[in-house]
Amino acid sequence: MDWSSTIMQLHDGLLGSLQDNSLPEITSRLSEAKVNMEATAVLLVSISPASTRVGILCCDDINADSEKESLIMPKHAQLLLSMTELSATLPGSDFEWPKALNNCANQNVIVGGIKDFQGNIIGAVLIVLRCHQLTSQQKHYASIARQQVELGLQYKLIQHPFTDKLAEKIQLLNEIGRISHVGGWELDLHAGLVSWTRETYL
Repeated sequence: MDWSSTIMQLHDGLLGSLQDNSLPEITSRLSEAKVNMEATAVLLVSISPASTRVGILCCDDINADSEKESLIMPKHAQLLLSMTELSATLPGSDFEWPKALNNCANQNVIVGGIKDFQGNIIGAVLIVLRCHQLTSQQKHYASIARQQVELGLQYKLIQHPFTDKLAEKIQLLNEIGRISHVGGWELDLHAGLVSWTRETYL
């Protein structure tokens, strides 16, 4: 039984369901960050470890027509998500943008990881800027925006009915492992972490 894929399917379904709902608080935070940082665009994207294609969950008010589109986020940008709260500026040309955001290819991008309560990276905030170097004030605004979006998303996820179902499935898988004396492990290549089920240690 592949426990990690079962859990991942539930996790992906949870994020996908948020995409269909209105996220006005998060959109408001992204729009606020856009104004404060004088950014071209600020996006919240969902991340799948198996793919460089990421889905745009929501974005600032000006770029709202890009929601539910997708873009290609390079592997090196995805790797940075587990290494640092916010990346240095990356060339926009490293990304493949949807048509409505084509002008972002000539600018710079900062990426910041969004984590769930278990510390898994589930998304990212992308901030597109004309400047290459950020002022200290822009860095603070970027950090605050990332934290506000992460907390807002975690709050939405906790309220979601799938959250209880995910906890039940994890508990069931742990019980099956305990009874059958079969453990499991998972390697997160992005974070460089190995996690083990409790039964593996016993």
